[in-house]
Amino acid sequence: MDLGGGRVHELTPATDAAALCARLCAAYPRRAAGLQRMLDVCTAMARTPGVVFSVASVATACAQKRHPDDEPGPAEGTIRNPQGEPYRRLIASFAAKNPTPKRPRRTDPTEADLARASPLVRHRVRELERRVAVLDAENRVLREEAVRLRAKSGRDGEGQEAAVPPEGIKGLRDWLSPNSLVKRGWRVDEGGRLLDARGTTVMRAEVYRALGQMVGAAATAHCWLLGREPAGSRS
Repeated sequence: MDLGGGRVHELTPATDAAALCARLCAAYPRRAAGLQRMLDVCTAMARTPGVVFSVASVATACAQKRHPDDEPGPAEGTIRNPQGEPYRRLIASFAAKNPTPKRPRRTDPTEADLARASPLVRHRVRELERRVAVLDAENRVLREEAVRLRAKSGRDGEGQEAAVPPEGIKGLRDWLSPNSLVKRGWRVDEGGRLLDARGTTVMRAEVYRALGQMVGAAATAHCWLLGREPAGSRS
């Protein structure tokens, strides 16, 4: 570790944090007060079993006043910027002395895992996999349709999220119409789900229904803005 021209010093559990702090204060005199504050805070934190020494946790502790006239220590943003290097070194010394096990990363179950699981667990996993596949299909269809409508309306799609042009609403309404579904071989089943020609769920019932309502409401709003009475509004 380069302490302002000093020799390289590797941090180990045997590193004396107080001695390191003194060396850092000598190398960075303008940050001496913050370093001393951090040493005091980290020393107090070290008495808590299982404490995690990270920039976020130490900065949070440094910002807490210990008495009415107390001055807060270095903030998280200060520790993370280039000038916060000495602060990070001091935190690292406490992290080396007080290691905490990392949470294992979750992984998808393998076929061998499922073979050892109970039938109920296997059924639930397969059910969730089918659910994910359905959601992926819905997202893919909506993304493709959004790209098609943008291209049809002559927009490149950048910065155009706030407003949908009238031609885009009309195109989406036509795409959702019964005649358009028949041409593609799609259908809506008894439960309201949108199915493709192979019977795969393209859109769940609530999504299909909500999309239809949104398109209808947008079309009605455009009609009123243009001074035209929406079709079917007369009683």
